Parts: sequence; structure tokens; C-alpha cells
Amino acid sequence: MFYGIKPDTDALVEFVRLYLQRYDPVESPILLSGGSWGSVRSILFAEAAMNRAIPIRGIMVTAEGTILSVIETDSYYAALIPGFTWVAWPHHRLLPVLQNDRTKAIAERRAQTTRSLRAQTPR
Repeated sequence: MFYGIKPDTDALVEFVRLYLQRYDPVESPILLSGGSWGSVRSILFAEAAMNRAIPIRGIMVTAEGTILSVIETDSYYAALIPGFTWVAWPHHRLLPVLQNDRTKAIAERRAQTTRSLRAQTPR
């Protein structure tokens, strides 16, 4: 975010408007995709673009966008651990026991996360 949520959205919409005006890709549909905070930005962009008569044909919101309601909770952060494991593996940043097999490492982190969350859940 450079200017703020609304100013960033307006700047991007203006860029797209100028691009469409200059190159006139009438036959090309505009499809948006966003992950994480890009999910929110895609939705905001679509609304602002349609208000300026820029036709948006579709939006793909990835899984991260669907869990925005649990941000700042243990569930949200726990859900990130397998992904962090996946990223750490090629950089050799895992414990030696996990470094040999990425599939096994991710499965172990996912299982550990599940066990940890279940232990914290009141019964």
C-alpha cells in the first residue's frame, strides 16, 4: 500500500483506464485474481472499475481471501505454518530431520499444527 486503500485503488483503476484507452483491447475480457490482501484489493478494484464503466468479467479470490475473518487469531497463524515449511525447504532452513523429504516435512508440520490447535480448543 503506497497511498492508502482508496487512493491505491483509484490509482490502479486510472492506470487500467488509460491502458484501455490507449490500446483498446475490446475483445480481451478483464479478469482479476488476488491472493491474501490482493483478494480484498481485487474486490475493491472491481467495484471502482465498474463505477467508471470499465467492464470486469470475473474475479478469482484465492483461499487466503476467504479466511480474512480469522486474521489475528491462532487459527490464521497456524494455517500459515505448512506454507512456511514449503517455502523454507528449498532454502535448507528446516531441521535436518525435516530437510530430506519435503512432502513428509509439510505433512508433519500440518499434523503438528492440527494437534496444537486441538489441544487449545476448549471441550
